[in-house]
Amino acid sequence: MSTQAATASPDLDPAALAHRMTEAGVRALPVVDADGSLVGIVTYRDLLRVLPADKPSPGSRADEPVQSGNRSVRGRRGEGGTGATGCP
Repeated sequence: MSTQAATASPDLDPAALAHRMTEAGVRALPVVDADGSLVGIVTYRDLLRVLPADKPSPGSRADEPVQSGNRSVRGRRGEGGTGATGCP
């Protein structure tokens, strides 16, 4: 028995991609065309480059800590190109 892998289509916007990654619990998605052929891959780092820093992705809560393994990050990306609160 196998499980259908989470994928993305080439026409999804960055916010929808972020939501799909969050729902699937993954940090990267293969991008497939209508025939199911692989045309690329998109990662969470790709999305960090294109999503506005002051606008959280759908379904997220910017003021709550985000758990990643055994690490926790709190807050939004700040002005001046900083990452998580207090990190350059």
